[in-house]
Amino acid sequence: MLEQLKKYPIKEFNDLILLIKISLVRYKINKLGPMYSEGFDWIEWDDLVDDEAALISKTYYHREMVKQALAEIEEKYG
Repeated sequence: MLEQLKKYPIKEFNDLILLIKISLVRYKINKLGPMYSEGFDWIEWDDLVDDEAALISKTYYHREMVKQALAEIEEKYG
């Protein structure tokens, strides 16, 4: 979880909840075992990666990045 904390700083209480959920999804991904091994469940892996991306995009840090990008586009193109 500390690794996730470095990547996604906590600015709001909601970020803490999201960080815990992200860590749980990362744990489930790691629990699937090594990729390309026999019996690796690619469908489950794909679902978990999608879940992780959805959670990450909800963090304060990423929302602010999107707001900044939109502001720059609005400023440049009106």
